Amino acid sequence: MRRDLALLIGTMAVVAMILGGASLLPAAERAMRHSDAKAAQAELPSPAALLSGYSTVFSAVLSGGYSDAASLISYLNSSYVPENVRYIFARFNSLFASAVSDLNQTEALVAEARGAIGVGMVAEARALAGNASASLWRANSTASLLRDSSAALASQLKVPQIRTGVSSVDERIAYLAQELSEVRSEIARVEAGDLARTVIAVELDRSEAWVGSPVTASGSLSAEGGSPVAGATVRVSVEGAPGEYSAVTGEDGSYSVTFPAPPVYGGPAAVHAYFPASGGYAGSRSADAVLRILWLKPALEAKLNATRAKPGDWILVSGSTGIGGSHGERVRVSAFGGIFTADPSDGAFSFAVQVPAGATSGRNTISVSVVPSGVVGPASAATYLEVYRIPTALTLTLPPASISGANVTVSGRVVSASDGAAVSNAAVLVRVPGAGVYSGLSGEDGSFRVDVPIGIAVPTGWFEVSATAYPAAAAYQQSSASSGLYAVNPSIAAVPVAALAIAYSAVGRGRARGGARGVSGKPQGLVGLGVGAGSGGKAGAGALGAVVSAYHRAAAAIGRSLGNPIGRGETLREFLRRVRGKAGGDAAEPFGELTIMAEEELYAGRVHEAARAESLLQRVLSSLSALRGRISGAEGRAVSAGGGEEPSEGGAGGRGAGNRGA
Repeated sequence: MRRDLALLIGTMAVVAMILGGASLLPAAERAMRHSDAKAAQAELPSPAALLSGYSTVFSAVLSGGYSDAASLISYLNSSYVPENVRYIFARFNSLFASAVSDLNQTEALVAEARGAIGVGMVAEARALAGNASASLWRANSTASLLRDSSAALASQLKVPQIRTGVSSVDERIAYLAQELSEVRSEIARVEAGDLARTVIAVELDRSEAWVGSPVTASGSLSAEGGSPVAGATVRVSVEGAPGEYSAVTGEDGSYSVTFPAPPVYGGPAAVHAYFPASGGYAGSRSADAVLRILWLKPALEAKLNATRAKPGDWILVSGSTGIGGSHGERVRVSAFGGIFTADPSDGAFSFAVQVPAGATSGRNTISVSVVPSGVVGPASAATYLEVYRIPTALTLTLPPASISGANVTVSGRVVSASDGAAVSNAAVLVRVPGAGVYSGLSGEDGSFRVDVPIGIAVPTGWFEVSATAYPAAAAYQQSSASSGLYAVNPSIAAVPVAALAIAYSAVGRGRARGGARGVSGKPQGLVGLGVGAGSGGKAGAGALGAVVSAYHRAAAAIGRSLGNPIGRGETLREFLRRVRGKAGGDAAEPFGELTIMAEEELYAGRVHEAARAESLLQRVLSSLSALRGRISGAEGRAVSAGGGEEPSEGGAGGRGAGNRGA
């Protein structure tokens, strides 16, 4: 029987090992997700995705959207490509970005040169055209290298459209070459005298003016020889103005334009006039006239009614612009990511701002500024508010120990650390190593309960659980705590226990083969009961309890009565099923109930009444006694009818006697 117990323990240890190993399979599968190169193929950029990106770049280049093209090339260059293609891919993108930069510079220089020749600035136009020509040459050289690189890249990535798409660079080079050629032709016409050169002058009716007050610019347009140019459109450009002003020259070539003094706060405004080339006359530009702008500078002051506040509190922002009267200016306050405005009254202002839930703890800047309007110019000031949150305290309560694979209840409270007041509706996230995150919500008294699993693979030892409380009220801080318990994993001890149990069983079998064979008459089976066979099976009953002892006596009696005792390794329930139909209804019913009581006491730890077990035993014994009486009467009648023949040694009586002898 001790050998049977050792085998049972060894088997259970091996099962525990298998279950523990099975729990690790999901993690192993995740770790090996990309061990197969084919599994990573989905992460490579598809030819369609690359072609879509580069097609957008080609279109941007053709339309002159160089900034967008450069940004997209940089983004595409960060895409993943196989290592053997990486160099070709990076070189292609580098050449493409360089060509786009040269095209952008060329177009800007051509535009400046056109503007310069348009106002008669021949020398400036010639210099700008020369710089544009050099930039265009660099773009053309880079485009040649780009074509070769695109052929190699298209071959490696199996995207032939990339090779044909770079023709957009060549098309833009051709367009800019045509534009530059036209500018050079304009310069040549002016220098050859094909266009009559002109001179334009401008002057202001005052040297200074308050913002918004009228200012008149006047002057004249004449040919290089001094003759007036009548009916020509001239333009006046005023620094800080939203646009240009135009006028038509009279018979004497004079013109006049009136405009409001621009809102240039902090410096003078430059004013000039120019004549775009027209009607056989070359363009010209005047020298700058300077206009001093007058305005009122606010002496802005701002303050808060508190230096510290928590989310949800209201603060009062007040102050003065230092300018009396009303001039249409407004005060703007920037606080916590929002903008608030107010209209000052005789320079004074005040309004309330609520500290939002998402305000950053610590020092927050509150900016106050005057929005310029008319003669009132800009001004700004800043003040500071310390945002704080009420600290909280989180407590955790766990059982001292748990078996790996079981659920554990984590409980605790969330309270204010300053006064101990309960913090309700706080979301509590409990983190369990290897099992994930579980959540709960604190009640009105601040308490919470969260059931979390302890993984079956958690080894024996100290097991730490951490939690963080996130209060619903923004005025409270979050808080964290950790605690632990001792985890007991039966599978950790399974290997040595299994080895010892199997070794012990092997030694026991060796001894049994070398010992006496006369013990075969002892009751077999009753695995784990540890009950001997002497004196009706009562040996050891006191150690295991009255219920188990009663069951053993009943099972031994049934086995003797049927000549077929419980087998080695046979469970209580299996023995019951085997003898239920043979023992008779009067014995089967109490024996079935007694079997269940014994199972529950052995394996579930449940304790039953000894008196009930003894009563069931007596019913079984009484039923078996009556059954044996009926069998003996039938055998006597059979002997009389057969001439008094004795039963053979192999008959039923022989079997019964043999078992009783056991």
